[in-house]
Amino acid sequence: GQSNRAELNVRMAGEIRLLRLEPKAELLDAMSGLYQAAIAEDPDHWMLHDQFAHYSKAIGNKENAASQWKKVLDLIPHHFMARFELGSLLKSSELTASMAEGYLREAIQLRPYIPQVHSELGLCLGRQHRYQESVEAFRRATELNPSDLNAHVNWAIALNSLEKTDEAIGRLDTALSISTNSLSAHLNLARFLVPSKDWDRVRLHLDEVLRLDPDNAEAKEALRK
Repeated sequence: GQSNRAELNVRMAGEIRLLRLEPKAELLDAMSGLYQAAIAEDPDHWMLHDQFAHYSKAIGNKENAASQWKKVLDLIPHHFMARFELGSLLKSSELTASMAEGYLREAIQLRPYIPQVHSELGLCLGRQHRYQESVEAFRRATELNPSDLNAHVNWAIALNSLEKTDEAIGRLDTALSISTNSLSAHLNLARFLVPSKDWDRVRLHLDEVLRLDPDNAEAKEALRK
């Protein structure tokens, strides 16, 4: 019943045709152009900015994705997912980790019961070398979701950074009790067991890494030594 339904149908048909083609640079630019044209027609439509942000993230244009999600927050100040996405996007660089932390803490204030936000905060704090705070964030994530495999593994990495290797190994054992097919748990166990010279366990976990990832260069190199 929308007055511009025919125009939208044409636009969506064009998007579908482009998505069926190989993602060459000119096609990616064309898709971006479709979003830009739609936003030019309705600059205050927050969903268009949100969709453009997701698309930009998918093609690796993090700068535009961040810009679009910031625009979403300008339009919808209480928007939870925009904060979560901005925190997740910006946490990976030490230059933007403190900004990411602000967005993630705001997201937690809005929805403190979502474990993924606490996990992202843990990664963000780790990027800033604040490992004890990182441990507490991962602890909270696993309280909310005890089967959050990645949170357990990242918790172990933070513990190891605090030189609490025995605790880190115990946390990785917990991760493997959730899934024996966790490549990251096996690989980090092999790494953390080296100082104890428990070579049988190191080999066992390296073998598991190669079972899961036969081309894993680190495991291959370690087994040659």
